[in-house]
Amino acid sequence: HLHVAFKKNACNYHEVLQDINLKVNSKEVVGLIGESGSGKSVLGLSIVGLLTPPGSITQGKIWLKEHPLHALA
Repeated sequence: HLHVAFKKNACNYHEVLQDINLKVNSKEVVGLIGESGSGKSVLGLSIVGLLTPPGSITQGKIWLKEHPLHALA
């Protein structure tokens, strides 16, 4: 279950994604829709490893088959 937050200052974070859990099967296509500001881009950047500070994955891991993508960053 993925959690992503943005650092507000030295001690505080603002959690923008909470408890995200997706499973996409082989040969399956998934579209992500939502209101403006709902976190679609943050989720996409997190999945492909392009989330930059002040954003960070604070909890959870991202896997592709049996390979942890978070370990490749």
